[in-house]
Amino acid sequence: MKAVVRVTGRTAAELRGAAVDAAEAFAAGETYEIEWPEVVESEPHGDGGLRFLADVKVVVADEVSLF
Repeated sequence: MKAVVRVTGRTAAELRGAAVDAAEAFAAGETYEIEWPEVVESEPHGDGGLRFLADVKVVVADEVSLF
């Protein structure tokens, strides 16, 4: 099973946390792997900072390489 999920965050830690949360929700308790894009996009945020966006691929257990 695979899915592409758009995640956002104000920091790298928030972005990673959002990806893990989305992957865990999609995988429903199964083993999963997150594949990150080579480039993470950014856009201006309302308070003058940036918001980071990434389309991550979540691959669930039956297709995850364990070796």
